Amino acid sequence: MRWLEEFMMAAPKGNKFWNPDTPGGRPANYTDKIAKEICDRLSNGESLNAICKSMKNITRTTVYNWLADEKYKDFLNNYMQARDRQAETFIDQCVDIADDNSNDTITMEGKDGKEYERVNHDHINRSRLRVDTRIKIAEKLAPKKYSSKHDLNVSGDIKINVIDKF
Repeated sequence: MRWLEEFMMAAPKGNKFWNPDTPGGRPANYTDKIAKEICDRLSNGESLNAICKSMKNITRTTVYNWLADEKYKDFLNNYMQARDRQAETFIDQCVDIADDNSNDTITMEGKDGKEYERVNHDHINRSRLRVDTRIKIAEKLAPKKYSSKHDLNVSGDIKINVIDKF
């Protein structure tokens, strides 16, 4: 969740982020119920875009404003925990997607009228894309846990004793 902390540090205090793509009008008032729903749905792997589209008067900008507001520190903590759990959910989904071979073949009818099975490359490639996307997002959400890059830096002192034999 380093990206969110960096975002919060860079945001001027009390600044309301303006987004020309969001509809005008009065933004939704913060409630614990709305905050819990957002965090629960994030934890279950749903994107913030999808959550905001389904909720009345909630936009990403509104959520980001709540995250930047000192009054809603509990929401910020819960949001960061939800993003951590979302990474876990994405990894679980990767296993489910990889194990599901239900549409990997298609039954076709040949010119001779006999049925045969053909590999469904479109479905396999789409499944690969779904897994790769989830892995990349999990790496971003929890880099220490899921990153394929390893820190090989070694630090410390080395003491060398030279013994002179004459």
